[in-house]
Amino acid sequence: MKKIIFIILLLGTLTVSAKEDLKKSKQAREIENTYAAAQKKADLRKNKAFMKNLSYVIARADDEAADVIDRYCVFICTSGLMQAVAEALTKMPDRVKQSEIGIRVQNQYYSLRNLNVGDQVPDFTMNTPDGKSVNFYTFLKGKKCVILDFWASWCGWCRKESPFVQKVYDQYKGTDFDVISVSFDTKHKDWVKAIEEDGTMWTQVSDLRGTDEGLYKWYNLNGIPAIFLIDGEGRILYKKLRGLAIEEKVKMVLNR
Repeated sequence: MKKIIFIILLLGTLTVSAKEDLKKSKQAREIENTYAAAQKKADLRKNKAFMKNLSYVIARADDEAADVIDRYCVFICTSGLMQAVAEALTKMPDRVKQSEIGIRVQNQYYSLRNLNVGDQVPDFTMNTPDGKSVNFYTFLKGKKCVILDFWASWCGWCRKESPFVQKVYDQYKGTDFDVISVSFDTKHKDWVKAIEEDGTMWTQVSDLRGTDEGLYKWYNLNGIPAIFLIDGEGRILYKKLRGLAIEEKVKMVLNR
């Protein structure tokens, strides 16, 4: 009797495994099998069929793409597919990006790259103080340039930069220019109090996770304030802006 029960349980386990395997696309199964069989993983870079399957799955920017990038991130990013991952992340639905695997993928990917002028920046979705969700790439649409300002209520130097940002915002708001600030605060009340005290009433967002994870690492920040000028496609026009240079660069981009 015990043997029969064991066999039934074993068959049930195999059936579940088979069903889970069937959920994978043909390309994903071939990637998994080929990678597992390869004695020297580096040699797979010369395997055209394998690399084609990788590119195909990554480009789909769906749940399976996130799973494949998560499994083989280092191999992918050291095999000429960094840009493919970047493009996939810009198209990947928030539902996928905000999942456990999606967050892990972004943590892995962005830790392997440095952000320079001309590079496309990581997308993100965060809430305003009143709980409204704002997606950065949606925010960029239709704009020629946007100031992306990283700060925190406890950062005195950040708050000294606010008047320079305020001047540009007041001058060009309502045009093809805008400002969005991301706070690295961990307490909602401190964040809101600083906004009210400084009168920085443009779009303000935060996930209240501080600097230990997320955007602080994704954007390779070594400190704040960190002020970027981003174009409408999410690419860096200028970085490390401070003081009068903020207005100067915005004016230059807007040709005004």
